[in-house]
Amino acid sequence: MFIRSRDITSTPSILDASKSDPEAKARLIATLQLIGSMTVGGIFYGFTTATAALSASSIIQSSQHRSRRRIAFLLAYVGLLWASGTLDMAGITWSGVATYVYQTSVPNKAMVYMTNNSYWAILLLSDAMMVWRFKAVWSKSTYYRYLIIVPALGYLGILVPGFFVFVLLDDGAVWEGPSVGAALISAVFLSSFCLNVYVAALISGRLLIYRRRFKTYLGSPDAKHYTSYGAILVESYLPLALSNIVYFVLYFLDNPAQWVMASIVDQMQIVASFLVMIRVSRGIAWDASPFTSLSTILSLYPMLVKPRDATSTPNTLDGSNPDLEAQARLSASLGIIGSMTVGGTFYGFVTAIAGTCAYSLIQSRHRRSRRRLALVLAYIGMLWTAGTLDIGAVTWGRVDTYVYHPSSALQSPNAQNSGPKAIGLMADISYWAILLLSDAMMVWRFKVVWSKSVFYRYLVIVPVLCYVGISVPGFFVFIVFYNSSVWWNASIGAGLTTAVFLSSFCLNIYVAALISGRLFLYRRRFKAHLGSPDAKHYTSYGAILVESYLPLAITSIVFFALYFLNNPAQYMLAQVLDQMQIIASLLVMLRVSHGIAWDSSTTSQSVDSAIDRALEAALSR
Repeated sequence: MFIRSRDITSTPSILDASKSDPEAKARLIATLQLIGSMTVGGIFYGFTTATAALSASSIIQSSQHRSRRRIAFLLAYVGLLWASGTLDMAGITWSGVATYVYQTSVPNKAMVYMTNNSYWAILLLSDAMMVWRFKAVWSKSTYYRYLIIVPALGYLGILVPGFFVFVLLDDGAVWEGPSVGAALISAVFLSSFCLNVYVAALISGRLLIYRRRFKTYLGSPDAKHYTSYGAILVESYLPLALSNIVYFVLYFLDNPAQWVMASIVDQMQIVASFLVMIRVSRGIAWDASPFTSLSTILSLYPMLVKPRDATSTPNTLDGSNPDLEAQARLSASLGIIGSMTVGGTFYGFVTAIAGTCAYSLIQSRHRRSRRRLALVLAYIGMLWTAGTLDIGAVTWGRVDTYVYHPSSALQSPNAQNSGPKAIGLMADISYWAILLLSDAMMVWRFKVVWSKSVFYRYLVIVPVLCYVGISVPGFFVFIVFYNSSVWWNASIGAGLTTAVFLSSFCLNIYVAALISGRLFLYRRRFKAHLGSPDAKHYTSYGAILVESYLPLAITSIVFFALYFLNNPAQYMLAQVLDQMQIIASLLVMLRVSHGIAWDSSTTSQSVDSAIDRALEAALSR
């Protein structure tokens, strides 16, 4: 039954060229396992972290409405759920590294134990929230005493068998042993699945009935009573139910896409609970008082693929130089974790921020012309698309290296990339597009902050020259000469490439230093004359941090330091820097869309004039 997915250590371990179909299937499964567990899992872990932060922020913001004990309990629940997801993601990532870099088919028992128990904790915590929400919606119904029996039994089916399987008997033998092991595992995952589908069906059905009643008697549904479609979608856990159904269909059809869906369902367990928590903390969902019943609960999901010890790829290292071999494995480990898991996590942040930006702009569209709104939305779309292509190309490059060309993956202590030229071209052009779009935003923000200074005409020369140093050499390196030897051999190719990256680095440092310096001076002036800095004039620390691109500058400095020191950690930070280029620009755009940053239409209202007006108003009192 479900036990089959545990024993994946032999999936593509014997690749016989004479049997092309089994070999192709093995490579496909290995590819989907690697992408699903690391890149896709990392993306959804990024969503998990973002929603966890929003949940904690909302709970703290609403602290005046709740007792300290309850606030502490809710924050502890959010922290435990997020920590469980983090440990789960870390365990899966390490299993992928052990399989494709260290090429071992023997699972690390401690890591497997951590992964399985962290997932069990996810199931217990998230499904407890599900039972509580069922109680909140149905408790006033005359049928509640009968309907609650199924969720209660479903939760017991997760708790009791899970305790025996994942805590008492998780020594490896249960997975290969008698049918009792398979039966207990099946009981855990099917109980969670049935609980989710049951709760989703009954909550969504009840809320749709309420929606019809509200519409009949009041004319328009009220989101505070679960009656908008968005509220019903979140409150009934429908996204999680649909994800579970898709996963189980793929699983029982033995479709290789199950490996990708597995990581999605993993993190969706957490995201679904956090979305409900956000609504509860903001007071737009019924907040049942017996929430403290969650204090005894833990959680997990149908992920018997946990160990990810899927493949035993051929080992080409002869062991004659152990130090070189260890360095090669370390570089490969950091490269695969950085480009897939960490890169995927930051791409999750990018997607969340891009969605928030677009939503905020559409909500405030009355403040802008249609043409300008379309331009800004197109900018966000192009930046997000470039980031998507970049993470996609980098992910496929790693898959090609460690799944399709494992014999050359560890030939050098430097990270290896043997992907097709088309994939390399897509990765390079998408990254160049990220540089062009994000650095253009940086130049524009420099203009916004400094345009009224008497020194602006001189100071703007450096950003303009740096941007030319990105666009012109980049056009030749990434477009014109991409397929010629200039990229790899000739000194002119190395010079042009260096010009692109150093121009972007220098632009970032220059803009960060001058914008942050100017805004710190304004902060001091505001504080001296008005008593407290005003966030709408770039003078709060958070505003200065975002507006000056300081997070990107710090990330760039750390990356270049590691690069010039030839530290293997550079391979992990490279993909973070890729996505940070996008995140930094989108954070600025988010402030613009919220109307708490001056955009190009308000640059005539300079910071100086704002301060002068504020001072005049203060002195006239």
